[in-house]
Amino acid sequence: YWLREDRTLYSSRLQADIHDDDVGYQAWLGQGGVPTPYPRDERGAESAAELAAVLSVYGLSLYLPGLGEVRYGVVSAINAAFESACAALLTDEPPSASATYATQEAEAEAYTRTPSAATPMLDTLAAVRGITKAELVERVLRKAGLYKQASGLLLGQHQRLMDLVAATMADTSLDDAAKIAALRALPTHIGLPGGES
Repeated sequence: YWLREDRTLYSSRLQADIHDDDVGYQAWLGQGGVPTPYPRDERGAESAAELAAVLSVYGLSLYLPGLGEVRYGVVSAINAAFESACAALLTDEPPSASATYATQEAEAEAYTRTPSAATPMLDTLAAVRGITKAELVERVLRKAGLYKQASGLLLGQHQRLMDLVAATMADTSLDDAAKIAALRALPTHIGLPGGES
C-alpha cells in the first residue's frame, strides 16, 4: 500500500486507489502493516511515474483511474457510509419491525388529532405490551422524532458531501488531475456526533 501526502492510498495488489476503511487494508494494518510513502520525483513531488518504475521491478503496472472512475469511487464510498450509518440507527430492530414504523407513526398522529380514530396496530401493540394506547402513542411519536432528527443529520451530511463532489466536478479552474486530487481529498465519513454511525 502506498500512502499519498493527502492520506489517500494506492494498492499495488489491487492496482487501484482504495479508501482507508478498505477491509483488506484494515486487516493488513491489524497484522502490523505500515504503508509505504508514495514515491517522489527529483523535485520532491509525489510522482505516479516514480511509482510505476518501482512497481515495474516486481512485474506490476500502475493503473491510474480517470476522473470518472475516481468520482464514481468517491460517490460509492459516500453512499456506502450513508447506508451504513442509517442501518446503524436500527441495529436493535429486525427489518420486519422497522417496516411497521410508518404505520405506527401514522396511527399515533391520527390518535393525537382524533382520539376516536381507528388504530388497529397500536391497539394490538398496547394490549400485548400491557400499556395504555396513550403511553404507546407517546413512545411511538418520541421514537419517530428521534429517528427523523438522526436520519436528517445523516442525510444532510450525505447531501453536503455530494454537493462538494458536484462543485469539484463543475470547477472550471481545475484540470482533470487537480479534480482527481480534490476528489480524493474529500471526506467520505458519515455518522452521528460522538462516534456513533
